[in-house]
Amino acid sequence: MSEHVDVLIVGAGLSGVGFASRLKREVPGKTFTVLESRNAVGGTWDLFRYPGIRSDSDMYTLGYSFRHWAGAKAIADGESIREYIEATVADEGLAPRIRLNTRVMSAAWSSETALWTVTAVHTSGGEFRSGDTASSPEPVTFTCSFLSVCSGYYRYDEGFTPAIDGADTFAGTIVHPQHW
Repeated sequence: MSEHVDVLIVGAGLSGVGFASRLKREVPGKTFTVLESRNAVGGTWDLFRYPGIRSDSDMYTLGYSFRHWAGAKAIADGESIREYIEATVADEGLAPRIRLNTRVMSAAWSSETALWTVTAVHTSGGEFRSGDTASSPEPVTFTCSFLSVCSGYYRYDEGFTPAIDGADTFAGTIVHPQHW
């Protein structure tokens, strides 16, 4: 069984929430759903929680034009940005349209029907890995006229680990920022 929406947004971080807010405000007759593979909104700002995490862009520019940044610091810390995104979801009434723990596995365009078909799986907190097969969850299918991928560029399930000479003999603890 497939669910149809006019617009399907992949990712509930700063970009996905911003796009969903604009859709709701500017084209209220359109149906939309936001799919987020993790168990919380916030994207990068929910994933990375190590001490000192902050934006390298000022939030007066990076923030939403419809919800001006009111924080005291223009170069904001990650927690403040995450709270800004969460408050936007609450104030804009977006929570019912966000499907957490839903990871997109594929998307295919059909010129014949002029629709995207998107296959996703339910996850437990975004823990499903693309290599899993035997215990893979049942897929869910969406169709949409417009697909917007706002998933950023981090691989949330397995961050990049560079080859570091001597890491295998290092006596200390090596901590990856995604697994803080």
